[in-house]
Amino acid sequence: KNSSQKIIEINVRDLLGNKSENEHLIYLELIGNNKIIANRTVYFANPKDLRLNKPDFNYQINKIDKGYEITITSSNLIKNLYIDLPADYRLSDNYFDLIPGKSTKILVKSDNQNAELSNDLKYNCLNNLLVKKNQEQ
Repeated sequence: KNSSQKIIEINVRDLLGNKSENEHLIYLELIGNNKIIANRTVYFANPKDLRLNKPDFNYQINKIDKGYEITITSSNLIKNLYIDLPADYRLSDNYFDLIPGKSTKILVKSDNQNAELSNDLKYNCLNNLLVKKNQEQ
């Protein structure tokens, strides 16, 4: 039987104080038996209103059986990261948020044994669009 229980109730104004809603988020993790069972990111503003900085992240590509594993870590919020690869690649996840300091692993499969992922890897994100928009204003 599924059930839920309220653990805490927080007033957003009390939490943020006089800080701007479009520059902050809450990242929550539910942990059980030393494993993350669920996580959630709560934003206080619509994506178009977020004050995002130029993306700053590092990634590492490791070759695995039938593909690659990409580990990505960011020093700032990267909203709606889209990894753009040719059609012969299949990603385990795409179009996701990178939370500062949290590593994200993406599995990339390819039937093309000669594929060289590092040459084909491109990305885009909401940060790029909003930073450009703000520079034009």
